Amino acid sequence: LIPDDKLMIETDAPFLFPRDLPKERYRKKGDRRNEPSYLDHICQAVAGCRGQTADHVAKITTENAIRFFQLPPILLDASSSSLPLEKLTREFKNRQSHQPATPAS
Repeated sequence: LIPDDKLMIETDAPFLFPRDLPKERYRKKGDRRNEPSYLDHICQAVAGCRGQTADHVAKITTENAIRFFQLPPILLDASSSSLPLEKLTREFKNRQSHQPATPAS
C-alpha cells in the first residue's frame, strides 16, 4: 500500500476515462474524454480501495501535490482545513482560474 505521505492522484487526461463515471457527469452526451474535473470521482474510488474517506484522501493528496510540485502555500491552507471534498475542489478551481497568465516562451 502506498503510504499516505507519498500518494498523489490525477486523471490521466484525456485518456483512460473512468468506466464507472455516471453518465450525468459527462460534459457532453457521448463524450468519453477524461479531464481534471473528474478528479473527485477518482479520489472517491481511491478512497474506497484504501478504506479511507474521500475527504482524507483529498486532503493528503492535495498536501502531497503541493509539496511535490512546490505550489503556492495558499493552496495548503485550504487543504489543511476540514473542508469537504466538493468545497475543496471548488476552492482549488476558483484559485486556479484567478492565476495570472504566464507569458509564452
